[in-house]
Amino acid sequence: MAQLEALGIVVLAAVLVGTVAYFTKGVYWAVPGDPKGNTLAQSNGAAKPGKSRNFIEKMRQSEKNCVVFYGSQTGTAEGFAGKLAEEGHLRFGLNTMVADLEDYDYDNLDQFPEDKLAIFVLATYGEGEPTDNAVQFYNLISADDVTFSKGVSAAEKPLSNLKYVIFGLGNNTYEHYNFMVRSVNKHLTKLGATRIGTAGEGDDGASRMEEDFLAWKELMWADVCEKMGWEEREAINDKSGDLGSGDSGGEHDANG
Repeated sequence: MAQLEALGIVVLAAVLVGTVAYFTKGVYWAVPGDPKGNTLAQSNGAAKPGKSRNFIEKMRQSEKNCVVFYGSQTGTAEGFAGKLAEEGHLRFGLNTMVADLEDYDYDNLDQFPEDKLAIFVLATYGEGEPTDNAVQFYNLISADDVTFSKGVSAAEKPLSNLKYVIFGLGNNTYEHYNFMVRSVNKHLTKLGATRIGTAGEGDDGASRMEEDFLAWKELMWADVCEKMGWEEREAINDKSGDLGSGDSGGEHDANG
């Protein structure tokens, strides 16, 4: 009789545990500190794939012919990048893409298609430093032993296929005025890239940032059209295009 009673207790306990498991989805024995319990099991054990860091592949897949990279600390460079992307799309029919410099890798920059355009909008931060999101990019192109995907040395001009325009945001009250745009321009040219037009510089110290940007971009587009064989089209109301996140809020970089 005692054995039967013990067996009954075991069966009852098993039923109770099964009932709790059914109604709680295992939450009571999930990994400590994991508020989602057994979420991975519920999603067939597969986590969502991470965002690709290959901007060349992204341009190819989305059929972009112009990418606007930005190095921004508080928003203005990012806002300018968005404006350039939108204007490129609306005025010239370009398939544009805005890219945060820290979102991608650049060891494949030597694969940049020669019939496409790269635009760099770069603020200088602190005492002549890259913005936080531009550090990785700058460290790569400024390295003495920089090597890209094809293994070609810097002396062999690995970026000869790259055509670019560039604009910097700076402040002339600081010693290293517009250091980033000047340094990046120097390194890209040294690596064989072709700059179209002049390297623009905006001066927040003289309260001319917006004016400098507007004046530069008009000349820039004219130079780009001549070099790339692109033409301005009639004004339209189309507001489409992959413009990314443009924030034209005020950025007053410590040194651009």
